[in-house]
Amino acid sequence: MIETRSSAVDGETVYEAVVRALSIATNADPAQQRPLYAAVDPEALDALFDGRAGGRIVFEHMDHRIVVDSADETRVLVEARGKESGATEPE
Repeated sequence: MIETRSSAVDGETVYEAVVRALSIATNADPAQQRPLYAAVDPEALDALFDGRAGGRIVFEHMDHRIVVDSADETRVLVEARGKESGATEPE
């Protein structure tokens, strides 16, 4: 299994952070992937973590398990399931 860990950068929404992390994990341009909104509503995902101190959501998309966790910062973990492909971004 390949894991990609990433943190949201300043000005980036949680949804954008997940798209970026998934792009790194699959080593593919987001425009060439199945849209993430097929798995999760972008506005709802962002609203879950907007101004809240902590939270966690887990969902699957494109043979990947995606975990978004927020304590002091928003972190995204993407785990490849099935065939292994992609790259790992250092923490």
